[in-house]
Amino acid sequence: MKRLFVGIPLPEEVKAKLKPALNALTETGVKAVPADNLHLTIKFLGDVEENKIQEICSKLEILAKYKPFLIKLKKINTFGEKQIRVIWVGLESNEMVLLMKRANESLNYIRMDGHQEEIPHLTLARVNKVKDNEELLNILKKYEKVELGEVLVDKFYLYESELTPEGPVYGIVKEFGLNTG
Repeated sequence: MKRLFVGIPLPEEVKAKLKPALNALTETGVKAVPADNLHLTIKFLGDVEENKIQEICSKLEILAKYKPFLIKLKKINTFGEKQIRVIWVGLESNEMVLLMKRANESLNYIRMDGHQEEIPHLTLARVNKVKDNEELLNILKKYEKVELGEVLVDKFYLYESELTPEGPVYGIVKEFGLNTG
């Protein structure tokens, strides 16, 4: 079994813009995603039998027929009604929403997503405990209007995620270049 997801890598300049926010979030006690692990998830597949990987790759080849597109990274948001659970950056891109929908349609037999609507986002941190809630809210306010830039999506990857005590380690199973013709 391999733990798999389909994702888009972030350019180094975008990671560099996010590092101050990640460092500030870490100081409040939340579990920020290491900058090297930042990526845009198209679809999380979970634990998959190795003999299904070629079949998944065939389905992803079809998705690679899309043309490259731009994603704008918007303001920092949170998931969680009464208590913040996840801190994320919103993504503005109709093409990304379409890519996520198509990935769900073709790969839901591997893993069905529990939600109805695709919300393109970049996860910055997971919140289990917070040392200083007021400081966390101040940081979120400080970074809500920071320009985070754009990402040109011209490829995506099938990644393997190996869980370790230090956190997940991502490896590329296969790269899929978007159609530039």
